[in-house]
Amino acid sequence: MRDLRIYLVRMARGDESTEFHTHHCDEEFIYILSRRGVAEIGTRKIEVAHRDFIRFKANYFPQALYNS
Repeated sequence: MRDLRIYLVRMARGDESTEFHTHHCDEEFIYILSRRGVAEIGTRKIEVAHRDFIRFKANYFPQALYNS
């Protein structure tokens, strides 16, 4: 059986969700509820906004999310 955890994270302007990291055993899903931000995925920075959905597979590129 697998565990599933859901978190609601509020980020002030200029904050980051976590440090730049990689998941080795689990996946991470991010759904943007409002405003805009930047997802750093590997060497790329991608603008994200309200209603965007991001999936990070296990052993995928390192990633972080920033509120802009």
